[in-house]
Amino acid sequence: MALKTLHPSNIFYKDNIGIVRTTQEDCHGIAEHTPNGDVFVVCDGMGGHVGGQIASRIAVDSIIESLKKEQYANPLQALNEALQFANMKILDFASQQPELKGMGTTACVLLLQNDKAYIAHAGDSRIYLYLGKEKQLHRLTKDHSFVQTLIDAGEITNEEAEHHPNKNRIFKVLGIKPELQPTFNYRDLPILPKNGDVFLICSDGLSGMISDSTIKRVLSSNATIEQKGNSLITLALEGEKGQPGGQDNITVELIRIDNSPWKKTKFTSYNLQRKPKPQASISNSNVITIGRTRDNDIVIDGDNVSRNHLQIIQDGNGNCSVVDLGSTYGTFVNGQRITSEVRLQSNDVIQIGNTALPWQSYLKPFIRRKQKSKFKSKHIIWFVTAAIALGLLIAGSVVYFYVNSKAKKKIETQEQIITENELNEQNRQQKPTETENFKKQPEELNKQVTKTSNESNGKQANSTQKSSTKFAEEGKKYQNIEREHNEQKVNGEQDSSKNEIKGISNSQKPVADKEQTEQTIQKQNETLIQKTQTNKAESENTSEKVKESKPEKQMKTQKESFQDVYNKLTKNFTESDYKTVCNKIYDKIIKENFDNIKAEGYKIKKGEQNAKEVLDKKFATASTEGEYQLIIQALTDYGKVKKISKQQTDTTKK
Repeated sequence: MALKTLHPSNIFYKDNIGIVRTTQEDCHGIAEHTPNGDVFVVCDGMGGHVGGQIASRIAVDSIIESLKKEQYANPLQALNEALQFANMKILDFASQQPELKGMGTTACVLLLQNDKAYIAHAGDSRIYLYLGKEKQLHRLTKDHSFVQTLIDAGEITNEEAEHHPNKNRIFKVLGIKPELQPTFNYRDLPILPKNGDVFLICSDGLSGMISDSTIKRVLSSNATIEQKGNSLITLALEGEKGQPGGQDNITVELIRIDNSPWKKTKFTSYNLQRKPKPQASISNSNVITIGRTRDNDIVIDGDNVSRNHLQIIQDGNGNCSVVDLGSTYGTFVNGQRITSEVRLQSNDVIQIGNTALPWQSYLKPFIRRKQKSKFKSKHIIWFVTAAIALGLLIAGSVVYFYVNSKAKKKIETQEQIITENELNEQNRQQKPTETENFKKQPEELNKQVTKTSNESNGKQANSTQKSSTKFAEEGKKYQNIEREHNEQKVNGEQDSSKNEIKGISNSQKPVADKEQTEQTIQKQNETLIQKTQTNKAESENTSEKVKESKPEKQMKTQKESFQDVYNKLTKNFTESDYKTVCNKIYDKIIKENFDNIKAEGYKIKKGEQNAKEVLDKKFATASTEGEYQLIIQALTDYGKVKKISKQQTDTTKK
């Protein structure tokens, strides 16, 4: 998609002769729809009144002619060919007219191709980009001038450059030398402008009279593109900060971008790049830097010494060369100022300002010492790096073994759980079913009742035996007492001791004692016989009661046990499950012809929803053990079938 810019509301171009000059040496041109895109050019001529005017006009015409004549695949190549063509045209014209020798011109070219922008320039004319949405002004070009080298070297500031006496000294211009090296987009990257952005192309008659902050203020206003352009020219004629304006010709071109596909502007400005650090530093043992500031390897203080003045570089073969870093007052080797890299010899002397540095005796040993210190620092760095790598390896190993042990424990735990589940399943299969257990309960209950009855009869017999033994012991005791009493009577001895039966003295009547003793023994024997008969009758009654209540208790206990089994088996039953069980019971009764069990009422027809009520009622009204076992057996068989079906379903899902 092409950038739509070429209509009156989007473009402004105008020049002004200024106040001091009598001729217009600036020239500008616009060409739309060339094979290489839309072209915008501004040139500022020099070399006398006539020469500068002619040079700028030849440059504008030649650049547009070159871009119209042939289409190039690379836009930057098209710009380079156009500038080289204009340079040769000016040289050819000056060679034919000796009075015009030395004439030249600056050049700034903006090329809009499809949805991208490309720039090329030589000299001190400038191209700005104003970001409409962000309200920011950026200088896309860097002046090819003497004061710009001082700014880059840190010798002066941008404000000081505006008033420097040599600010008109420029390096790269068209028409001076056959070899021209113009500057293009930073790193050959295209500019991607968005809607509302504005390109400004101007000569130094504008940028030298007003500051960038003033230009930004004018472009940020809500005026039209034409009003903004006229305001810039007016301010350049008036000047600012007490400085007179209109000291040079003024040329302005404004191009506003519309219909751009880009949502965000992308560009790189030379002026946004940080100043590169000197190649020489402590980290490079083959290079030493000499200058005024403390970031140099050798610091020399003096008025004629720049911040970063020169470098001494050693190649792989041990040969050393000196390079000037664009110092203000230059670097001298053996009294001659150097302009390029110079190989150093044994007896050479380097002059920096007022300081002379012998190469053989001073600078060469210094670079050797630096190399030794660098060698030591490398060893330290290697040692630290190896220690860090070893620590990371150990930490990684610890983490690996820890995670691995955790995973093993987890796997062992899972295997243990699986083994326990398998053992539980085997034990569950080995145990008898609940129905078989309840079949055995009546026999166990009979054994328990028989055991209880035998124990009761045994206790009664023991009680009777103990009573008879006690009665015999009492009778023997009284016979002994009577025999002793008769012996005392024959011998005529009277005993004053008390009688053991009733506490009667031996001196009392012996006949009465004997009768009384016989009566007492007879009463005790009758009482003992009566108690024995009573205990025997009670034991017989108890045995009869146990025999009589045995069927009722057995039936009650058996029914409660069957009820518990019934509740467990039907715990999670649905209406469909009840219906299936009822129909199975019905089929079994009909098929096997059960005695005393009626099949009516078990059959559940399709669509009926009372299966649970029917089965509960049948179980509650069961009167025989056979009916209970029939229902329990049907529930157990259906539960096994349902469990197997569920296991098969789970296996299929897994």
